Amino acid sequence: MATIDGVYNGSDMFLYLGTEILVHSTNTSFSLEQKLKNTTCRETQGWNQSIAGMREWGMDAEGAVAFRNSSGTLYANEPNYIGVADIINDYIINRNKVFVKVKPPGASSVNNDNLKWEGYVYITSVNIDTPNEDTSTFSLSLSGVNEFNITIMSIV
Repeated sequence: MATIDGVYNGSDMFLYLGTEILVHSTNTSFSLEQKLKNTTCRETQGWNQSIAGMREWGMDAEGAVAFRNSSGTLYANEPNYIGVADIINDYIINRNKVFVKVKPPGASSVNNDNLKWEGYVYITSVNIDTPNEDTSTFSLSLSGVNEFNITIMSIV
């Protein structure tokens, strides 16, 4: 886990769907949004007035499409990894929500000095691109269900 003054190298962060690492992931992004409720009335003298409303969160992930590892084993038969084919079947076709977390490899929750984001999501879209003479890629959109947690943890 390479950090310089506490800044993480994005290559050191993994997206877990349940207990499985998203295979060949190249990018994961996290978003959090605070909606506002308009409470403007005549007494605000033409000034917009708002209060906090609903919050929502989600993630997007991208990666290279691979159905087998370098030895020829299907990722479906490989423990600790999940590929795009299983994601489509398990979470889109079967409409299952999944517990996700973004964390560095080897992190535990025993000591508290590294960041981890986690919560339940529905995978709302899967896109696969297969450009001519280029790497085939996938992208996922994940929509948070209820709240998410930010946890501080340590590397072991």
